[in-house]
Amino acid sequence: MAPARVMIVDNNPLALTSLRSLLKRMAELPIVATARNGVEALPLIQEIKPQVLIVDIQVLQTNGGELLGELHRSNIPMQVIVLTASLEEIAKQQTFDNDIIAYVSKDNAALLLDTLQRVVNNHNGKM
Repeated sequence: MAPARVMIVDNNPLALTSLRSLLKRMAELPIVATARNGVEALPLIQEIKPQVLIVDIQVLQTNGGELLGELHRSNIPMQVIVLTASLEEIAKQQTFDNDIIAYVSKDNAALLLDTLQRVVNNHNGKM
């Protein structure tokens, strides 16, 4: 089975670089695209159709309603992992979209890798 394609959306260039470095450990999840906001992300998502979207909660709070709404309407099968700088931001999030499989703190690389491993297992039919 082909690896699950990953797209990262984060408005912080340093965070994008860090995530790329972290995900290089997982050959089963190649990064196919990155974007800095929902406006950049939508056309790429529609073109590339990644199976996994890692998105910063700040992007969701600024234009995320549009982003998640468009993703839902597009019917592209995708699992969304939301990254946050603090767990308090998760409590502020008023909606929990069905496409969001996890909220992960940016400082918890182990949890992010564990979550991504579950995505890989699911993608390969191991769950």
